[in-house]
Amino acid sequence: MSADTGETPVVESARRKRTRDRLIDAAYDVFAEHGIAAATVEQITEQAGFTRGAFYSNFESKEELFFALADRENQVRFDRLEAGLTAYLPERGQITTDQISGIVRDFLGLQPDNRSWCLMQSEFQMLALRDPEVGKTYISGENRAMSMLGARLDELVAMVGLRFTMDSRELSQVLGAIYSDGITRVMLAGSSNPGPDTIDEVSDTIARIVQAFTEPIPA
Repeated sequence: MSADTGETPVVESARRKRTRDRLIDAAYDVFAEHGIAAATVEQITEQAGFTRGAFYSNFESKEELFFALADRENQVRFDRLEAGLTAYLPERGQITTDQISGIVRDFLGLQPDNRSWCLMQSEFQMLALRDPEVGKTYISGENRAMSMLGARLDELVAMVGLRFTMDSRELSQVLGAIYSDGITRVMLAGSSNPGPDTIDEVSDTIARIVQAFTEPIPA
């Protein structure tokens, strides 16, 4: 039992998770509206309905909060990618470019609030470039995300009897760069989310790359 609250560790853990989730939700809205640098802890806690004490009992800084937000957003996107892939992959054999393109197209169409998230990522990358300590954590998180994506892609293509001919983590970085570039170009053109033409272009490019770097698993 907890000496302070009389609650079990399980109850305390659940309450702590709810508090963290509400702070992360609030941070998304505040960062999107004001930018990461301009956003204050007070704005985040007010949005979440908590005190500064609640913030600092869960996060040491805005930067740590952003990393938690990034982990959650990455997981959301991984889950949607996995759902799309498992729904569309053929049972066995060489997957076609059209099939891959269709999977990617559906995946891109399901991504939430691309403009806000892209703005936050771009701003935080600039902050990380200016602060070496933040930069170390930033690149560690990026590497972790690419490793997770690469491992999942390995599993998924193996389901249809294929394997990548290059390191899946490196391939994930290439595919991620293509996706990010497409979203950035859309934003620079003044749109909030990618339209059909951009989605088709990005999907077809990713499909050709994936097919070019897969081969049947030897019997």
